[in-house]
Amino acid sequence: MTSPTGEDSSNVGRIALRLPVFWRNNVALWIRQCDSAFILSQITQVETKYAALVSMLDPVTLSHVSNIILSPPAENKYVTLSDRLIREFADSEHQKIKKLLIELQLGDDKPSHLLRKMKELSGGQLQDEFLKKLWLQHLPSQIQTVLSVSSETLDKLAEIADKVADVALPAAVYSATSAPELNTSAEIQELAKQIVELKLQISRMSQPRNKPFFRQKSLSRLRNRNRTTNHEAICFYHKPYRVNARNCVPPCDFLHRQSRDRPSSQSEN
Repeated sequence: MTSPTGEDSSNVGRIALRLPVFWRNNVALWIRQCDSAFILSQITQVETKYAALVSMLDPVTLSHVSNIILSPPAENKYVTLSDRLIREFADSEHQKIKKLLIELQLGDDKPSHLLRKMKELSGGQLQDEFLKKLWLQHLPSQIQTVLSVSSETLDKLAEIADKVADVALPAAVYSATSAPELNTSAEIQELAKQIVELKLQISRMSQPRNKPFFRQKSLSRLRNRNRTTNHEAICFYHKPYRVNARNCVPPCDFLHRQSRDRPSSQSEN
């Protein structure tokens, strides 16, 4: 049985290389992950690290560093590519300030996570007191009230804020910025309610105008029907047999009409 060679011994404990997916939002952190993966896989060759890094870049990202890919430097190609990726996708100072002051929101994150993001954007250029004021402005009012009277360090305040958020706020809603969305939704519901009420009012207003018309028309028909009925109020005995009828069922107008018409007939004779 032969003993393992030095190369075989170096492979003991080696982990297969698995690089993380390219993370454009924080390239510097992604490079650090790749470096850790190279260490675990015991990869030290610059050519291997460079090739592995290139294999993880999507077409859009490759277009940003195409000059290096097509004409790589003779030395330090891995470091050159890493630095170029970081510079290419890093936010400018203006973008960092804009995110820090305007775009960055708490969302569903914990207060400590928000503070961590703000520290990353500031790059250590802001004093803790100013960063604290800026951070508090992004937190819900319940948390601001508790933290404003505390003199703890910024990191300690972040721990307290997380605990207050777990107790004072619903689990799914940490965000102070969600309030405008809720207000907008409430305004839409209120507007829909007003539209429904307006439709009901219009419906009620139209009914009084229509009802008298139909009622008057119905009464007119009823009067005409009564006139016709009164005019032709002759019982079923007199109607077929006229003067030869032996019976009469009231109301019957036949005999009254006969007595009314008889004098005029006698005067003509």
